[in-house]
Formats: sequence, C-alpha cells, structure tokens
Amino acid sequence: MSASPQDLLHADQAARRLAQTEFRSPLVLEAGAGTGKTWTLVARILAWYLGPGWERALRQEKERGLCLLYTSDAADEYQRG
Repeated sequence: MSASPQDLLHADQAARRLAQTEFRSPLVLEAGAGTGKTWTLVARILAWYLGPGWERALRQEKERGLCLLYTSDAADEYQRG
C-alpha cells in the first residue's frame, strides 16, 4: 500500500517543522533543486536566534553558527531572508 499525496504532504510538512525547530543535533539537508532547502535553513537560523540562541546569549554563553550554501542563488536567498 502506498501513501496518498495528502499523507506525503503532511509528512513533508512535519519534517520541515522538525528541521526548523529541533536543535539537539546538527542538521544536514539533502534534496533536489527548488525544494525549499534554503528556506528551511533560514527559518531554522531565525528560530534559533529568536529562541534558544537568544536565551543562551542572555546567559552570556558564546555560540557559533555556520550556514554553508553551495549556489549563488541560495546565497542570495539567504541574504534576502
């Protein structure tokens, strides 16, 4: 039995939310062109700095982050985000 398109959409949305809000371990995204990888990473960075990252900054804990983008289009999208 295969999953319905609606089931696949819900699974994709749940995976994106998890990628944007789960910070217990590093994240690697691998997907095809135009699937929203850069958007997901930008949302993750914003969620970090507006949530746990901000809380750590208030406690004076030093954090470093790295966002590595492979195309100029992705870098442009990151700068706009």
